[in-house]
Amino acid sequence: MLGNRRLKQVLKAIIEKQNYTALINMRKYYPDFLKNAFRYITASGTYPYYIRIKTPTGIIKPRLYSHHDLLTVNEIFCRLDYPANGNIKVVVDIGSNIGISALYFLTMNNKSKCYLYEPDKRNIDKLNLNLSDFSGRYILHKKAVSFESGQLEFGIEPTGRYGGLGVNAKEKIIVDCLRSMM
Repeated sequence: MLGNRRLKQVLKAIIEKQNYTALINMRKYYPDFLKNAFRYITASGTYPYYIRIKTPTGIIKPRLYSHHDLLTVNEIFCRLDYPANGNIKVVVDIGSNIGISALYFLTMNNKSKCYLYEPDKRNIDKLNLNLSDFSGRYILHKKAVSFESGQLEFGIEPTGRYGGLGVNAKEKIIVDCLRSMM
């Protein structure tokens, strides 16, 4: 095991191009590259933790609550799972979690706006804290989005990252849901 990953996962990761992209970008976007790379690889460190990230509009310092949040930061800012250019104007983010993806889009320029959907109350205060410097540029809807409206069962787990409608989890909550027209 390395960083909560089985040996098979580690060996598979060695040949995946996206992980080299992430490593190169970690060096580029993390002022504390060695510390954050070590945290990421070994799943170590204490939380909450403020990570510094270089963005097109300056350095941001989101608060992370677990190693899973660091995985999210790395996927979005370094691995570039959500590619966007600097001219982005409007983003709809369904499942906003603690606001990491919104931070990515809001820091692409000084004018972008995000419409966020997050029903898990445990994530909402964390999201608002992480986005506090961007008030007026995001609108948060404390609801889920689905193919049906009303109150639906939403599976949750301790990190807040892997929950969702239809997720088979030990703990479930009832959330308000908006019907998507797509």
